[in-house]
Order: sequence, then structure tokens, then C-alpha cells
Amino acid sequence: MGVAQDSSADPPKNNKQKSNDGKQIPHSAIDKEFLAAPIKSATDKFALLPEFLKVRGLVKQHLDSFNYFVNTGIKKIVRANDRIVSGVDPSIYLRLSTFFY
Repeated sequence: MGVAQDSSADPPKNNKQKSNDGKQIPHSAIDKEFLAAPIKSATDKFALLPEFLKVRGLVKQHLDSFNYFVNTGIKKIVRANDRIVSGVDPSIYLRLSTFFY
């Protein structure tokens, strides 16, 4: 289920990245621990947005988000709210059961 993704929208993969001065850097020289560190301030996150969109693209981000919701998010919501009790008579309830538990 979900939306098919167009692989032609992905940028070509390159085994080298450019530094701030435009020189090529091999992947082995990139500090992966530094890159994986969480970004705390909203200002820093906002500054990364243009680069994120260059790499992933806005449409791919939306498709991935939608596919996650369809495949995972809806299941979590149904599991969390699987029993709906009547406000008039608590002995009357509706229990949701799904085929994808």
C-alpha cells in the first residue's frame, strides 16, 4: 500500500562530497559520528533545510512520510484506540480489530 516512488527523481549518487572550498572529499575522510550528532536548535535545523531538500527533494520526503503513515502510523493509531466506550452506557463498546496486527 502507499504511493509508488519514482527513482528517476533521486539525485545521482557520488562516492565523494565537496568541502566548503569546493574540493572533493572521499567518504572515508568524513566524520560520520559528527554528522549523526543531533541538532538541538531550531535555527540550526532551519539552516539545514535547503541542503536536505537538495539531497532528498520535497516530493520524495512527502511520499516517504505518507508511506510510513499508511504502513505504520495507522496501525499504531488503531492499536492505541482499539476500544471505544459509549459515554451513556459503559457496558456498550466498539472494539476495532484489524487484519494487520
